[in-house]
Amino acid sequence: MEAEDTYENIEDLSSQRTREALKPERRDQQWTNMRRKQSPRIIYTLVAISIVLSVLALGTAVIRITKMASEFNSALNGFQIELSWWKYNVSENFEKKHNSVIALQAEISLLKEISENFVKNRNSVIALQTEISLLKENLPSCSKQWIQFKQNCYLFSPNKETWEKANASCASRKAHLMVVNNAAEEEFLRKAIHYNFHWIGLTYTHGSMQRWVDGTDYSLSNTRMLGIGNCNWFYSDCCTAITSQGQKICSCFLQYHSICEKPAE
Repeated sequence: MEAEDTYENIEDLSSQRTREALKPERRDQQWTNMRRKQSPRIIYTLVAISIVLSVLALGTAVIRITKMASEFNSALNGFQIELSWWKYNVSENFEKKHNSVIALQAEISLLKEISENFVKNRNSVIALQTEISLLKENLPSCSKQWIQFKQNCYLFSPNKETWEKANASCASRKAHLMVVNNAAEEEFLRKAIHYNFHWIGLTYTHGSMQRWVDGTDYSLSNTRMLGIGNCNWFYSDCCTAITSQGQKICSCFLQYHSICEKPAE
């Protein structure tokens, strides 16, 4: 019985405690006490977590900053190398361009000088051409069909006539039969007449020396021309005909071509 009473009393006590525990005020008080006990632990834990997170964040930041600094230094070194390369190229190119400009200026100066000299020379040439034209206008010349040699004009007649008629024909043209005064004129004559005989102004009279139609004494003329042949006694006078191969003394009544001569006008 006593045991049963004791068990009943325990049950009653447990029930009573349970009821008391179930009371709202009691329950709130218990939660408050539990919070008070747990708050410092939670705070310390949160603080510790915050510190750890801060340290981690700081370490990450330091690592990133170090990496960024390294990258910046590398970029800076690369920039400095590139800048040095650009400075070298710019300096070298500037020097080359400067030398090219100097050479170009020298060429331009030379071209200017050449141009000025060209203008001067051209003006000189123009002036000289003008003078030559004036001289040509003032120089003696020959009319049509006459051939000029130095200061004289020569006409090679295609007609065959006696010496007297040939000389008269030349006189009608204000000329006379050719008088050979020097070796150069003789060379010109031989090249011009070829193989046909032509009367020239050289005559021979019996008992006298050969004489040119203009009055020049044959012995005084500077020429190698010598008459070949004899003047026939049946003729009072003999005349001279010439070809490129030589000349001959013959009767003045023979008919040959003739050469007229007169000064250039």
